[in-house]
Amino acid sequence: MAQVVDSFQSEDGMNENPERTFIVLDNQIVFLDKIITRIGRSLDNDVVIRNMNVSRYHAQIRYEGGTCMLYDLNSTLGTFVGEQKIDRWVLKSGDVFTLANMRVLFVQNTEDEIVEESKSETRELQEKLSSLLDMDVEIPDP
Repeated sequence: MAQVVDSFQSEDGMNENPERTFIVLDNQIVFLDKIITRIGRSLDNDVVIRNMNVSRYHAQIRYEGGTCMLYDLNSTLGTFVGEQKIDRWVLKSGDVFTLANMRVLFVQNTEDEIVEESKSETRELQEKLSSLLDMDVEIPDP
């Protein structure tokens, strides 16, 4: 399985993707930490799916110029987004694609979304603390 990391890295170790990108497959979260992530039944893939309907080398997710692309690798039963069979697809957060009969959710959170989520959680915490202490509490921004 792909290793959990914060960003994509090029061969020289430089971060190329400020987002947190992952897929959810069979109730597991797999962070995408490579520019090219190979998916299939064969053990030398980055994401191994133990399902005989999935081809040995079924699909790839490639980070290209700021977007993630899904490619079918001429698999036997195909790769679908919704009901549409695809050869290539620009992935957007929330897309659900199917490899043979395995459904996969693609998630990509930008830094802005992560910061907004953090600010929202901080506001909720401030409100809870204020009500518990019956006084105004302000938590400084990091």
